[in-house]
Amino acid sequence: CEKLFCAPCPRAPCWPAVPWVLGMRVHEGVGFQFVVVAAPALLAVLVRGRLLPAAMSAWSTFMPLGLASALLGAPLLAQWGWQGVWWLGAGLAIAFAGLVLVTVPRTETCPAAPGSMLAGLAQLWRARLPMLLALLFALFATTYFAVFGFLPLLLRQGLPAAGVGENVLSAVAIGASALGNVFAGALLARGVRPASLCAVAFALLAGCSILFFGSEASGWWGIGTCVVFGAVAGLIPTALLVAAPGSVPSPGLAGLLMGLLMQANNVGIVVGPALAGSLATRVG
Repeated sequence: CEKLFCAPCPRAPCWPAVPWVLGMRVHEGVGFQFVVVAAPALLAVLVRGRLLPAAMSAWSTFMPLGLASALLGAPLLAQWGWQGVWWLGAGLAIAFAGLVLVTVPRTETCPAAPGSMLAGLAQLWRARLPMLLALLFALFATTYFAVFGFLPLLLRQGLPAAGVGENVLSAVAIGASALGNVFAGALLARGVRPASLCAVAFALLAGCSILFFGSEASGWWGIGTCVVFGAVAGLIPTALLVAAPGSVPSPGLAGLLMGLLMQANNVGIVVGPALAGSLATRVG
């Protein structure tokens, strides 16, 4: 999957026509999905017991750290152009692909799924708990991207301090999720149940969302609320990923469930900002 992810990256800047760029971006996106599905499934095979929460918490940081890095690196677009930034991304992808090939034992493979994909989905549906985890992941992503999708725009309307850009403040708030990921791993390693952690985190997210949108992101109150929101939100994906391997009826279905969780995340990425924008238009 890392080869598929890296293959289109170096080519797009060489073909600046829009159809080629979009085609390479779609190709890259498919590879990205392969990576985010395969990586946690592989971690579930390589890491067992009390070390699994730490491994999943470390993996969960890829999203907030990646988003924060993109926001902080926005000035590079003006200096290097989109081609230069694309070359940088291609180089990083190729470097990580090489690192995976060197460090991950080739003898370790995920258990084969019993039967066809449809049969596997039917088993997950009958088990109920895997589908509940996917639903919770979709709800988390919807809430998360409803807030952070509009955060730079909201901050631009009322920055709390002169000289601090909305990209930097947004990166700090989103980066707080990585701290939440790591903290969740520590709690789970100490015996906290994933269900209890998710329940508390969702309740806190609801409260932070009300405070954030009620304050209209004005002043440091809005920023502080958003940072707390990001940190609390980081608890949820780690808890769900740790719970996923033990929720499937057979080990061979773990990879399929990881795929469902990532698709649920994608649904939230699309639905969250759209839902927030629709509500803002109707109710203000």
